[in-house]
Amino acid sequence: VILGYLRKFHLDEIDALIPESVFQLPFPHEGKTFWNNECTVEYTDDVIFDIYFTNPTIFFDYVRKGVSALKKEKGSASSAWMYLQIKLIEDRPYDLSEIKPHMVNTPVCFDAVVLGLEPRTMYIKTAWYECPKGHPGIDIQCDKHRQLHPQVCTHSLGIDACGEKMFLNVDKSTQDYSQNIVIQEPIENTKFGNPIEYDAKITGGMVGDVRVSQKMRMSAVLRTVIDRKKNENEIYYDILSYKDLADSKEVLPTEEEIAIMKKDVEESDFMLKLIKSFAPEVYGLDSVKESLILGLAGGVRSRNKRGSVNILLLGDPSTAKSTLLKECAEVITKSLYTSGKSASAAGLTAAAVKRPNGAWMIMPGVVVLCNDGFVFIDEIDKATPEDRSSLHEAMEQQTVSIAKAGMHMTFPARTAVFAAGNPQTGKWELSLSAAENVNLPPTLLSRFDVKWRILDKKDFSRDTNMAEHILSQFTDPAEETFSKDYLRKYFAYINKLKPKLTKEAQKELLNTYRKLRDMSKDQESVVIDTRQLEGLIRLSTAHAKCYFHETIVEADVVHAVKVYYESLKSFGFDPEEGTVDQSTFFTSAKLNKETTFWNAFTALDDEAKGGVDAEELMVKLSSTPHYDEESARQEVEKKHSKENKIYMSKTGRYMRV
Repeated sequence: VILGYLRKFHLDEIDALIPESVFQLPFPHEGKTFWNNECTVEYTDDVIFDIYFTNPTIFFDYVRKGVSALKKEKGSASSAWMYLQIKLIEDRPYDLSEIKPHMVNTPVCFDAVVLGLEPRTMYIKTAWYECPKGHPGIDIQCDKHRQLHPQVCTHSLGIDACGEKMFLNVDKSTQDYSQNIVIQEPIENTKFGNPIEYDAKITGGMVGDVRVSQKMRMSAVLRTVIDRKKNENEIYYDILSYKDLADSKEVLPTEEEIAIMKKDVEESDFMLKLIKSFAPEVYGLDSVKESLILGLAGGVRSRNKRGSVNILLLGDPSTAKSTLLKECAEVITKSLYTSGKSASAAGLTAAAVKRPNGAWMIMPGVVVLCNDGFVFIDEIDKATPEDRSSLHEAMEQQTVSIAKAGMHMTFPARTAVFAAGNPQTGKWELSLSAAENVNLPPTLLSRFDVKWRILDKKDFSRDTNMAEHILSQFTDPAEETFSKDYLRKYFAYINKLKPKLTKEAQKELLNTYRKLRDMSKDQESVVIDTRQLEGLIRLSTAHAKCYFHETIVEADVVHAVKVYYESLKSFGFDPEEGTVDQSTFFTSAKLNKETTFWNAFTALDDEAKGGVDAEELMVKLSSTPHYDEESARQEVEKKHSKENKIYMSKTGRYMRV
């Protein structure tokens, strides 16, 4: 029957096959008719479906025998055809969440991501049973669950049959590989942010080809394992074939929509409109929003240098950090929003997980699953020490390595990380460094290209405007210039652009780097290093992509540097005035306050006027995050009266001792 089906519908494809090919066989469900090979009985292709449904493993063997027979007729007889790889094709894949109980034992097609692999095993595919009395043996195929059942010798002895229990001869039986895997619904297909997981089994040539975090279109049969002792049955998917899916399901703009976007970017206030459309419910924070937009645009990966931009939001609670991260997740298709303290058993990166059957399995975390995408981690300060340690490798080398339970694996992790963290004490302590406030190691902080400190400062005018903005969201919310759908398509499109760095832009980057390095020499502190220079290149690239530029020009660099300077100012640095000391990220406070004081004193020192004006010094200090008006006045008095490090000159101005 199968030979007649192949001869009628697939003869041309089979003629073109070579032993190394993959035979793409469509699901037979179109109601077409054909004759068996002897042309004695007519069938519809439903009978092929029934054979396939009864035992898929045997079905593939029959197909290989049919291909071998047709090839032999063409003069291409070879035993290699019995090992031909076959993949079923289905043009109408389901979402895993759409597969219902009534579809048990029915072939289905769906997209899934491989979460984990157990060690491979072997099963007996065709068993050879022998009679202890020497009667002829028999071949028995395993059932659909790959189980064997005891056999009794039916050899006739006159009126009665032999009846002896036959024994299995393993040496004469045929075995094949089998492997248990865990699959998950792709992130972009999930509903309500909760991807569904299932156990699955693969056999034969698929074992060894499947890798963790691989996205595939699978043809499978939903199976149940009946347990007579309880009224609950375990389920799994019996994978029959698969096709690797390299690209995620992205919603790209049409040609007409691209033309509209290109017209939009030509407007002088395009970036301002983009900022106003991004998380419009959040009042202010325009510079923070702009850096997030540049981060979503991303850079360009080259050689061993990452193209993704990593951004960190730190500061007091209730300053819209989580809202901004969720907004990012809503406009990026391949992304996942998670919390440092509520990640899966695999954590943020990867972990060895013990399965219910006792086997150990290495499973990837969200950073690996979002490879070539984005992960948004709220409350990163609550992540486990193991996760924070493994993020070092993921954020710089773009890989995640794990060696546990006798297993070693390395996953690709070309993932952009946007994170937010709150201070340990619930309020940002100006007397502590950033590392101490959020309990993050300095080495991890240095992996972020852009860092922001968002403080909840009392300001009557600003507080009033913010309250009015919040109230307006409940009565008359402002209309967005660009819709969420527009932003999704916009970012999906510009992420594929690859503008090139011009010599003009290189010169501007070099000048900026030299300027900041010169400040490092003056203050005996590191203002910028090569990692931050690479971050500026990525931000410049992102700005060029936002405007659909084919090259990165000086204006892109100037804008990227401006955003970078604004992020530094949020921590009390001012690169334009030379008051920059990035040690405040890592060292604690006395030194930071001391440095801030002398930086301000030096900036205001005027030899012609005979020193520093007291009022100007207190205003300068209170404008920094380390001092308010009262603490600035107390610091000046302490330096003058107690420490005797400054004195009052005859002109009424302070001078350094």
